[in-house]
Amino acid sequence: MKIARQLGFEHVARADRESLRETLHGWGVFRGFARVFVAAASKSAEPVEWAVEAAADRATLVVVGDVRTDLPRNACYAKELSVVYARSYGPGRYDPAYEESGEDFPIEKERWSLRRNLEGFLDLLARKQIAVAPLITHRFAVDDVARAYEVVSNGRTASLGVLLEYSKAERKPATTMQLAPLPARKAGTIGVGVIGAGSYARAYLLPGLTSDARVRLVSVANMRGVSAKKAGEEFGFARCTTDAREIFRDAEIDAVIIATRHKLHAALAAEAITAGKAVFLEKPMCLSEEELERIVAAQAAKRVPFMLGHNRRFAPATRALQEFFGGAQPMNILYTVHAGPLPENHWLGDPAQGGRILGEVCHFVDWCRAMTGAPVSKIVATIRGELPNEDVNAVLNFADGSVATIAYDCLAPAKLPKERIEISAEGRTATLDDFARATLVREGRQKTMNFRGKGQAEMVAAFLAGVASGQMPVEFEEWVASARATLKIRESADFADSETTDQT
Repeated sequence: MKIARQLGFEHVARADRESLRETLHGWGVFRGFARVFVAAASKSAEPVEWAVEAAADRATLVVVGDVRTDLPRNACYAKELSVVYARSYGPGRYDPAYEESGEDFPIEKERWSLRRNLEGFLDLLARKQIAVAPLITHRFAVDDVARAYEVVSNGRTASLGVLLEYSKAERKPATTMQLAPLPARKAGTIGVGVIGAGSYARAYLLPGLTSDARVRLVSVANMRGVSAKKAGEEFGFARCTTDAREIFRDAEIDAVIIATRHKLHAALAAEAITAGKAVFLEKPMCLSEEELERIVAAQAAKRVPFMLGHNRRFAPATRALQEFFGGAQPMNILYTVHAGPLPENHWLGDPAQGGRILGEVCHFVDWCRAMTGAPVSKIVATIRGELPNEDVNAVLNFADGSVATIAYDCLAPAKLPKERIEISAEGRTATLDDFARATLVREGRQKTMNFRGKGQAEMVAAFLAGVASGQMPVEFEEWVASARATLKIRESADFADSETTDQT
């Protein structure tokens, strides 16, 4: 109560529901408050019930704190109350375009956005119209953070505002942390650095590295330091960092795995190549012709082992189909993808990330190229919908006479299998569902085969084997051709008669 008065509240009272009405009358508040802010943190709904009692007819309850809101229906109905939940900081919070891309709302559309709320607060603070000193009960040096957390959590010490103070001496913040001793370099081992420690990398790429005896896990980089440290400790890296360039400068690193969000792929790949590192680049290779040419130029200047993360061409089911068809030509391929809509606010919905055509349809283009073994000679495509949920129908003509049709559906029901492939050539037919089950028919005889995985483990193993031997399983020009063909799908959607010749 003392602190509340120091902060400028005219009237202060203990939270006593029994005497609430008498307290309000003593303050001259006979009809209740027009607005009641609930700033409590409680597992009980009692603070909200008090707020309902203190509210006037047609008042607004503003729920600020983390409190249960089991609203008494009859009391709220009788007063015709409005309830507003205050999202922290203001408009822009939890909005990826705002928080990650820095896109503020036009002031004429939203006067008090998150940033302008903070600006207003700092302005009031500078003019000493807001007092925060009474809120501060403890101060600790940042190196004494353990004591600070003890004060906050022990329940025995009364605390409100606990500050961590940094030394006033200027020092450059560390970007790299040593997690464990780095094993000595041995003949035949590969020092690996990873950029990007998201869910895909942790689920499919990093496990393949940790299980290979040739790999020395040197360093992992991620934009968020906590994520970098967590991945480093989980998979056994010697170091973690928030600076991707540390990976390129590290002499202990021979190969770089790049698994960031898509807009960073081309720039990081070009830098890694220039640094002389072997490169595994998660798809897509690029988001524009200009980015593609940057990678091509870097590779021409300093030839390094390179692999693009098109795992499906390495899948066990793919190898089985290639053996079944045995080079039969021409092929007729129908590749149907029931992609389904993206979750709301998914990062791939950001136009800067290139969208789903460049980010996912590239997989299916590359698979068709790998299956036919022939260059693309012509592409015609149509696109429906808006980014990120764009449906694509693309027809790829190949130099050997093969034709592949890719039907990519963003609004398909979730119960449908995601990927279904139908192939025919020289009297042989095959269907493949989700790279898990294939039905093969030849000369009237049918055979069913079951598989596991879409090739991620095999892809990582092939990359490491290629780096170790100096002989990559897929030529760099093959990856360039797949990337260029995917870019042409977008172009062809606008110019349906456009043609492109593969550059392999």
